[in-house]
Amino acid sequence: MAQSESYHVVYVSGKIKNLSSNELIHRGSTLSKEDAILFQSERDKAVLISSNRGRYVLTKNKKKRPNSTRAELKYMVNEVILPLASNTRLSTRLAEKKYVKDLSDYFKKDEPFSIIGDSLIVTFDPQKIELSPQHYYAIHYFYQGREFKKQIATFSNSIVLERKKIFVLNKDPENPQYIPLDAIPEVEIYEIQTAPTRKIKQITSFQPRFLNEEELRKDFVEVLKMAPPPNTQDQKLSDYLAQFFYDVHGATDEMVLRNWIDAQDFEAFLNGDLKNNKK
Repeated sequence: MAQSESYHVVYVSGKIKNLSSNELIHRGSTLSKEDAILFQSERDKAVLISSNRGRYVLTKNKKKRPNSTRAELKYMVNEVILPLASNTRLSTRLAEKKYVKDLSDYFKKDEPFSIIGDSLIVTFDPQKIELSPQHYYAIHYFYQGREFKKQIATFSNSIVLERKKIFVLNKDPENPQYIPLDAIPEVEIYEIQTAPTRKIKQITSFQPRFLNEEELRKDFVEVLKMAPPPNTQDQKLSDYLAQFFYDVHGATDEMVLRNWIDAQDFEAFLNGDLKNNKK
């Protein structure tokens, strides 16, 4: 008799409850098509690996009405599961991306941009953009009805997006209050020149998404446990994990991502610990 298909959870964003078990799903949970689930919000999603057919994403189906008479986001798994679309963003000319020539191309307008950890350094091509005390960038956003305008930190010819400096709500260094990771709003980036004449120009707007490094590592480990890369020379492990990152999290700085993956030494895990963890 053929074994029924099951889905192993490798990533969760938000809160999704499995009503069949009355538990929140988490990394490592297993679901079946017949399970009833409840989304806490319309932004919640999970990435699953099928026991038979690859990777899937679990999100609220905008075309399917919830299986409830109340304003709940309740569905059966088979109503809201879709194949995880592959994002073909991987670069074949990564060395050329060391410097940023155009910030509006780096942060695509009105799109999410994922940042690993609490900060991101963006280094400009000095032939295109040269920073100085009279030439800098600022960030602008609204949160809970309050307006925030802050100059972006710089060093050399780079800007530094630091979550704890940009998205802090008060000025008390002893008791700082930060915007929660899942509530960081869309921001606008402005280029400011103060000499010879003052000029202010909006460059782009985007949705920053800061990713916890330890949680990201655990997601990658779970993926390697459940679906290790094919043993071929056509795809390096870093390519495999970078592709998964793009499919789940979307745009990021690929050079930062590659360096972060290399620093985690997933090769050693795959060759050693993985064998000990697989049943």
